[in-house]
Amino acid sequence: MFSIHPLQQVQRAQHAHALVCLALATALCGCGRSNRDAPQTPPTSSSAASATLDATLTARINAELAIDPQLTGRPIQVDTRQASVVLKGSVPDRARYDRATQLARGVPGVAQVDNQLIVADDKGAPKPAH
Repeated sequence: MFSIHPLQQVQRAQHAHALVCLALATALCGCGRSNRDAPQTPPTSSSAASATLDATLTARINAELAIDPQLTGRPIQVDTRQASVVLKGSVPDRARYDRATQLARGVPGVAQVDNQLIVADDKGAPKPAH
């Protein structure tokens, strides 16, 4: 049976204790400084309403994309800022590119759509847009 010398046990415990203290001090110093030095601006009701609207629009567009037979299973990322929508990802052809734009524009409350989808084959290679 293998046993550790009592002095080695004490040294290991001291090292472990030192590492825990160092990790804790690093975490506390980093968190405290960033919170204290950052400008504190309370959220306004209009910014909260805008964020809620953006989240709602994103959810509605994602739902439309998910149930559309042409776009189901396509990894399309939807980002919304102040009712302006950006679509990112890839689709296999121009028809699906246009369909994604049409679905996003059809959601009530969307101000504009910036379609940044890439028309690519199933392996991700870009295809010429026709």
